[in-house]
Amino acid sequence: MDLKKTITSSQTPLINSWLQIPSSFIAEIFAKSEVDLVTIDMQHGLIDYSDLVPMLQAIASLPVLVRVPWNEPRSIMKALDAGAAAIICPMINTKSEAERFVKTCKYPPQGYRSYGPIRANLSGTKDYVQQANTEILTLAQIETEEAMDNLDDILAVDGLDGVYVGTIDLSISMGLEKHGKLSDPRLEEAVRLIGDKVKNAGKISCIHTMNPDDIPKVNSWGYHVITPLNDVSILKNQIGKILSDTRQLL
Repeated sequence: MDLKKTITSSQTPLINSWLQIPSSFIAEIFAKSEVDLVTIDMQHGLIDYSDLVPMLQAIASLPVLVRVPWNEPRSIMKALDAGAAAIICPMINTKSEAERFVKTCKYPPQGYRSYGPIRANLSGTKDYVQQANTEILTLAQIETEEAMDNLDDILAVDGLDGVYVGTIDLSISMGLEKHGKLSDPRLEEAVRLIGDKVKNAGKISCIHTMNPDDIPKVNSWGYHVITPLNDVSILKNQIGKILSDTRQLL
């Protein structure tokens, strides 16, 4: 699948779900829902490599994005070899960091990824190397004021497909009291600016939405992928709601 084409050609933003619980069954439940994409979070989630592989197998029907722990070759290459369709790399703050990230994801001559797609090439494609260099998405997470200052240079990096806005870390970096809340005009302006710059660069923009009221905003700003679903938050919120409703009935 050409994931980049799928994302950019959609008339409406794709809906992405976010998994932090190490469970192939929960992953399968999300895959059987009507979400467009699934992200497995290996940075702040409780998921390690031994969890990643069965979760990828459970979500085989959908493109899977993997947020790796950091901008370092081992975790990036292993996630790709396991079958990730895209990599979200946290804390990309400079052009050089973005270049290092992209080169880790690409086989030579575009990069220095080593060959060993132990699960990724089970599709039977005859030229996995060429396909991977063309179709695997590289998404730099923009989540600091430093990254905002260097955004034009980051977006100019050849082979970088787009960005993922980390609204909570960005708001913390900006010294805002409301973490991840687009109701704060400073964060709202920053997120709007990122969307405009990514659009002008012809690249993909993705974002978490902490509040349903934010969805029309980010849609109007041209974001391609919106993440309103998080397995931990859904579980906590629904448990709280069911308990509250049950106590009222009792």
